[in-house]
Amino acid sequence: MHASFKKVMTATLLTVLGLSASAQTELYDRYYPNEDALMTAFEQQAAAFIEEGNYLTVEEAERQLKEVEGKVVTIKRVPERVTDLSASEVYGKLLESVAILGVSYDCGRCDRIHINPTTGYVLDEDGICVTNYHVIMAYLQGKGQYLSMQIRLASGEAYPVVELLAASRSSDLVIFRVDTKGAKLTPIPLGPE
Repeated sequence: MHASFKKVMTATLLTVLGLSASAQTELYDRYYPNEDALMTAFEQQAAAFIEEGNYLTVEEAERQLKEVEGKVVTIKRVPERVTDLSASEVYGKLLESVAILGVSYDCGRCDRIHINPTTGYVLDEDGICVTNYHVIMAYLQGKGQYLSMQIRLASGEAYPVVELLAASRSSDLVIFRVDTKGAKLTPIPLGPE
């Protein structure tokens, strides 16, 4: 799961929009000009969630994952857009729906909390998100080292993962909920079922 924000976001852009590598880099640099500052801020946000006790522990995630395998979650659909957009315009619209899912960990060599970033997507304005099953499995396998999971949006807002809602090992997906404390998120528009 070790990767930079830039690598994670550009891989996501390639998948979602089919942009060339140079177009991805240009858009990324426009929206995330200082990756080191972004990582430091995300690490501090994760430390605050841990200090507050507002996060899904590895042990609780392990229990919940067994309970939610095969469950179905209903989400509110986002209305379809009727106008055509350029790839850059699509990126701008989707930016707040793509989340960096950060698994915080203790390296054992310093006092800081560190982040392993990967991707997730906002599915519902009330904090329902999705990521890959293998990401959650990696979190569970890091028992003793991994501390919490949280998302960070392009706006800089971060929210702790507090509950697993549904999982499918065969589809490599887990739907989870973050604690938005009442804030409304921007869900990614999905096509028909």
